[in-house]
Parts: sequence; structure tokens; C-alpha cells
Amino acid sequence: MLQAAITREIASQLRPQLSGTEQESIAKVGTKDADAYRFYLRGRYHFEKWSSEDNKAAAEFFEKAVARDSNYAAAYAGLADAYAIEGYFGDVFGRDPFDKSRTAAKRALALDSQIPESHLSLALVDFIYFWDFAEADAEIQRALALDPDSAYSHVVSCWFEAHMGRIGNMLTECRRALELDPFSPVYNFSLTLAYNFSRDYNQAIEQAKKTAEIDPNSEFTLYWLGYTYERMGNYAQAMEQWTRLDKLHGRAEHAEQMMRIFQRLGYPGYLREDAKSSDANGNFGTSAADYAVLGEKDAAFAALDKAFAMRATFLFVKVDPVYDNIRSDPRFPELLRRIGLPQ
Repeated sequence: MLQAAITREIASQLRPQLSGTEQESIAKVGTKDADAYRFYLRGRYHFEKWSSEDNKAAAEFFEKAVARDSNYAAAYAGLADAYAIEGYFGDVFGRDPFDKSRTAAKRALALDSQIPESHLSLALVDFIYFWDFAEADAEIQRALALDPDSAYSHVVSCWFEAHMGRIGNMLTECRRALELDPFSPVYNFSLTLAYNFSRDYNQAIEQAKKTAEIDPNSEFTLYWLGYTYERMGNYAQAMEQWTRLDKLHGRAEHAEQMMRIFQRLGYPGYLREDAKSSDANGNFGTSAADYAVLGEKDAAFAALDKAFAMRATFLFVKVDPVYDNIRSDPRFPELLRRIGLPQ
């Protein structure tokens, strides 16, 4: 794997100097256009950082790649992934990014159905937004059959297994992805996420700290580290992570305001203020989580109903500990039924 990675990097640097025969040999990467390949690699690099800004950059590089080579399947798959995560992050509300994602994924499959990335791009948008879980599962299995050693196939499988509530499979797939690519930020924090969903919070913190060594400014690492401290009742440490996250997003004033609320009203006061702000911004998934942690069931389900009406992403709702306070309410299994998740 290391040899292959080094070979790809060297090839990308030397390609303009290669002879025609040597360029044909390198063409296995899916394009004969050296610039398209470089744009694709840069897109993948930013995509695996998993932040709003990096995801935007990833989409721009994938768009440049397909502009250079309109038959570049892997670049279309990357573009589909970036659009899907754009919708998941809430950078663009509504159906539009997911429709764009599915269109790009279908294009990737039409161009080349023999690479795992094409199948994974369709699987990702299908289970994040369109809730077509049978098709998503089938596409993931096709990707794994094409390349059992594809780390990305295993991490998408990990996310899918988590969404379906299969904790053991989730852990197995996340660990396998990390074995195949131990220095990827996205695979590292995915294992942090998996430990959270299995309620192994000490392991989650240990894994989050390992991820921070690879990428100290990883937004998702900060988020899940704060989330883990919240689950353990270490609210001051959780607030430290939320504050760092706000500052990374250029919201230092908001961070200071929320810290003052926490110091004056405690963590419940912080959650209520965050829920109020999220409701005002139409981010009902966040407000639902805040109300659920507070144990305010009616407010939580009112927000969940609004999120459902907007077809907001309900990724991991089946296993996320943030909903533990409201799982026993009969409205929760009804929500899972409406989404189409197994009971």
C-alpha cells in the first residue's frame, strides 16, 4: 500500500515528462490528463479533512478535474461525495445538493462501474438523504467485491452499518478502514464516532486524541471530542472543544458569548440557548439533539418533526447516544419507521 501511494505521488509529479508509452501505463488512474489527475488528488485530500471549507475546496477541485476530462469517472464520484457532504453539513439546505450528488454518482457509474468509488458515491447519497437503504447496501457490497482492500469502501460501510444500528459491524468496518489507511483523518475520527455509538467513551477520547495528532485542527475531531466529554458529564471540557470549534469557524464573539452563558447558567442554559439559536436558523436536527439531552421530550419531537418535514439528514439517529433520553418514548420508534430504518 505504501509503495502504491509513493508510486502515485511520484507519477503525479513526473507525469508531464513521461513518454507516450509511460503515460499510457499511468492511465490506470482513470484519466490520461495529468492536470485532471492532480485536481482529483487535491480534491480527495480536501474531502478527507471533513470541514465545510475543505469540502467546498474539494468540490471545486473535482469540478476542475471533470472540466479537464469529462469522462473521468472517479472525479465525478468525488464530486458526488462532496455534494452529499455539503448537504449533510447543512452548508446548503434543501434537496439541491443531494440531487446534484445523485446525478454525479449516476454519471460516474455510467462511465466506469468497475471502480469502487462510483458505487460508493451512489450509496452515500442514498442512505444519507434518499433513505434507499437496500440500494445503498447493494452498492457498498459491489464496491467491496471490486476491491476488498479499499479503505474508503470500508469507512462508507462503517457509516452505513452505524446508520442501520449494527454496532458490531460498524466497529469492524471502521477498524478495517484504519488498518488500510492509518493516517487518514476521516478514518481516524470515524473510529472515534464508532466508539461513541458503542458507548465506549474512554476509547473514543483516546482515539480522538490520536486523530488530533494527525490533524490538530480537524473540526470533526473537535466536535466528537466535545461530544464525548458531554456524554461523560465533563461539561467544562466539552465547552472547551465547542469554543475551539467556534473560533476555527471565525466565530470568536459567539464562542465567548456561549461560554458566558455556560458560566452563568450551567450546561443546561448553554443547551437551551444553542437550541433557540438553532431553531431560529432552521437547524432543527441540532435543536432536537439539545432538547433530547435536556430530557425535554415534547420540544425534541417537535424539532424532529420539523427536521423530517425538511427531509433533514438523520444520519446515525438509530445509535446516537444524544437521543437516549427520548428512545423509550413511542414517538421515537415511529420516527424510525417513517425514515424506513429497521426497528
